[in-house]
Amino acid sequence: MMEYQTPIGEQVALNFRVQLNYVNVFSGNTSMNNLYRLGLQYKNIRFGIGTPWFKAFSKKPLKMELLGFFVGVNI
Repeated sequence: MMEYQTPIGEQVALNFRVQLNYVNVFSGNTSMNNLYRLGLQYKNIRFGIGTPWFKAFSKKPLKMELLGFFVGVNI
């Protein structure tokens, strides 16, 4: 996981997050998932859009239904 945040105001920051998960099962069920988020953080609340950029190990095309909004709170 990698996360980058840069302030754009006194209480507002631009936030970018990349998360990669890789699972290797020796019986042949290897999988890789990824998640990308771009949003804003106001005080301790984050919101924006997120999507998996590609589906690794799959020949199916990525569909726009996987694009969505997120809201989170830092505690």
